[in-house]
Amino acid sequence: MARDPMDPTSPFPPRTLLAVRLGIGIAQGLALFALSRLVDGDAPHAWVAANPEGFGLLVLLATLLPLPALLGLGHVRGRVLAAWTLAAAGLILLLGSHDLRQHGEATMTPASNGLLTGLGAMLFVGQALVAAADAGRRWWPRYPDCFEAAWRAGLQLALAGCFVLGFWLIYWIGSELFEAIGIDALNRLGGRAGFVLPVTTVLGAAGIHLADAGGRLTLGLRSLLLGLKGWLTPVLTGLVAAFLLALPFTGLEILWTNGGAPGWLIAAAAGLVVLVSAVHGDGRDAPPILLRRSARLASFLLPVLVALAGWALLRQIGGQGLTEGRVVGVAALAGLGLHAVAYPVAAARPGIRLLETANIASAFLALPVLAVLNLPVGDPARLEARSQTDRLRRGAVAPDAFDFDHLGRLGRDGRRALEALAHHPDPEIARRAERVVRYSDGAASEAIGNGPVASWLRAVPAGAALPPGLAEAMRESAPACLAEGCLARAFPPLGEGVWLVGPVSGRFWVMRPEGTGWRNAAIYDAPYGCRDPDRAALLEGEVRTVPSPFPDLDFAGVSFRPVLLMGECR
Repeated sequence: MARDPMDPTSPFPPRTLLAVRLGIGIAQGLALFALSRLVDGDAPHAWVAANPEGFGLLVLLATLLPLPALLGLGHVRGRVLAAWTLAAAGLILLLGSHDLRQHGEATMTPASNGLLTGLGAMLFVGQALVAAADAGRRWWPRYPDCFEAAWRAGLQLALAGCFVLGFWLIYWIGSELFEAIGIDALNRLGGRAGFVLPVTTVLGAAGIHLADAGGRLTLGLRSLLLGLKGWLTPVLTGLVAAFLLALPFTGLEILWTNGGAPGWLIAAAAGLVVLVSAVHGDGRDAPPILLRRSARLASFLLPVLVALAGWALLRQIGGQGLTEGRVVGVAALAGLGLHAVAYPVAAARPGIRLLETANIASAFLALPVLAVLNLPVGDPARLEARSQTDRLRRGAVAPDAFDFDHLGRLGRDGRRALEALAHHPDPEIARRAERVVRYSDGAASEAIGNGPVASWLRAVPAGAALPPGLAEAMRESAPACLAEGCLARAFPPLGEGVWLVGPVSGRFWVMRPEGTGWRNAAIYDAPYGCRDPDRAALLEGEVRTVPSPFPDLDFAGVSFRPVLLMGECR
């Protein structure tokens, strides 16, 4: 008889499992603290500057690799868990290497959101499949085992996250109480990475263990969540049915002329898959008749939604080329296509058991699909850069309508495409591309003599030096500069000693000296229609002041200044 993953049979007693998990949490926290020390201060460690990709990979390993071990202890045999952990490490190194080469910037080499999302999903799905396969001692796991293992891991992570957040909320309340009586030790301790990182990882490990030990609690919570999700099935099914009935009156053309329509169709199809699976549960209990009928109707509506999403997406790709979102949409449709075929067949049979096979098969399919999205062959940024530059070269889009700045933000392949366009025979294309290349981070770094490795905050024009303390003030006030890379320029029109720093998320900061430090005196924010201020203007000094149409107001001696003015793109 197969072992139930929710009832772990481990050779180690619970106290030993707790000790091992806490040990993993301590090791993870110390590793993250040691890595944080390498980039602490105004300049990173020489090794980080020389090996940014290696540093990024170490951060990824220290952050993600402990999770398979923490979740698998007590549920997966030792040799299987060791093999799975090694496989996870290889996966992180393989996908992380490409991502850091493609999207890593400066010396911090931040992992892209796409990589973190893809790796997180792959590790979660892989963990559930490995645990379920080991429980049944078979390479193709039973559906109840997969169902139990996935829900257990998900609830462990969710409850552990709540446990960590709850602790830091209590700690913050306590530190504020002591601060109120003049004792700031807790506040100062809570601002040190050497305390925060190990405590957070140990609490996370403890939360995973406590959620694991409370089997009845997690089982009851799972039943509650499944019930709540199941009763949403008639709602979404009714909305989808009404939408499909309205299409003949509105026409199908709007589905590809509306840029976001394919994404919403895909989201609706994915929602139907999730809710139908929630109604089915582990297949052991029969749901209420309303839920059964709603799930069957949803199963028949699913292929219609997937077909419409695929048609609209292909029309958009044919007319406007590939974008990152459309590449991800194609990948999502590849997974949903399996459900779109299997669910109607399952719904036509008693018990809709074919749903179980489709769900397991889609989990196996998700692993290579997610891997391809994070490798050169299927990298969305790379495919968008190639598709959009091809459209520009063959005249499908005019140079003045092409977003050269966005192309430069598509990682290494986007920058290479810009460099190639800078030598295009069309002078207008070459001029626009050369302008973006000239003032990209790397080119600006060379222009002001900072060497081949760009700093996260650079003074302009050439030869200018940052005043003492400005870098520290910006690190504390606007940490986004660490990832984006900012420029700083002395700007006397706003006052003696004032510096203009940016862009930080589309904003420019006015920094004014105050005593021995710096104070943020104002922030200039671009309108949402043009949230990408030109770095070239700051580099070349093409910045000037203009009179404000709204002066300050005085109310009985109290001055009020306008803090939000509606602007326009010119």
